[in-house]
Amino acid sequence: MDYYWSVTAIRFLLTNAAESNPMDVINKDDKFFGLGTCDMKGFFAFILQVCKGLDVKKLKKPLYILATADEETTMGGARFFAQSQAIKPDVAIIGEPTNLVPVVMHKGHMSHRISVQGQSGHSSKPSRGVNAIEIMYEVIGELISLQEKFNLNYNNERFDVPTPTLNMGAINGGDNANRICGYCELDIDLRSLPGMSDDELLNWLSESLKPLAEKYPARISFEELHPSSPSFEQSKMPSDENCLVSIAEEISGHSCCAVNYATEAPFIQQLGCQTIVLGPGSIDQAHQPNEFLAHSEIEKTDKLLMTMIQRYCF
Repeated sequence: MDYYWSVTAIRFLLTNAAESNPMDVINKDDKFFGLGTCDMKGFFAFILQVCKGLDVKKLKKPLYILATADEETTMGGARFFAQSQAIKPDVAIIGEPTNLVPVVMHKGHMSHRISVQGQSGHSSKPSRGVNAIEIMYEVIGELISLQEKFNLNYNNERFDVPTPTLNMGAINGGDNANRICGYCELDIDLRSLPGMSDDELLNWLSESLKPLAEKYPARISFEELHPSSPSFEQSKMPSDENCLVSIAEEISGHSCCAVNYATEAPFIQQLGCQTIVLGPGSIDQAHQPNEFLAHSEIEKTDKLLMTMIQRYCF
């Protein structure tokens, strides 16, 4: 009976957590619920609405609306534009949910899979096999030590998580309780601070696993899951009257800040333009059930975008 009630309670909680259909936009409680309402399809609705009211014949400079693919994984769309250099804007705004606070710095992101090749066999004779889970246990210990080294060696107080981070996100191994595990894999992500290179992070990772690689020859390997995304930083230029950071702070009424997640900003910045991350909604709603954008964001966002466009394009 206790088990029955526990399962029922869990189902009730899960049902409540998924109350709104993510594929529909639901207008309720002064909020728009739906997948992407704040992260970050909602931004396109705003910019298209603002553009409807523009007299394009009066534009002194072009206004581009750039839609890119694979922003959550490879960032392939933004990489393409960075490589092709097909457009050369003066400034760019990446419409991530920042509560309309200008973001001028964020961490980089890279993800890797660490694999351990063991030797399967019957669990009654452990000495005849090599248990990949046991080796992975040692790998995890080294990764925890590596995070401690990051904490000691790198720090940037502009971030609310001021050190690089290493997250162990997914693990898989073995197929049966009575078999020695012959293979185990662990997916990790690393988030670097501005100023840290991919090569530097990979060297830290390689050096941390080197003793185990020597202890278990040809059994430990790691590979990239997705192309890495670099960290981002946009400097303020006090002597420039068109400094995007200063103007964004003035118009939004917020001081610029740093965030822990990654965006397409460093790729768009490679087009040679001043770049910030700025948009309605909260990152706390992103990737969550019942994602929403509050009605209270609408007027503020319309006004901010229109003022920015007037400042740079008219």
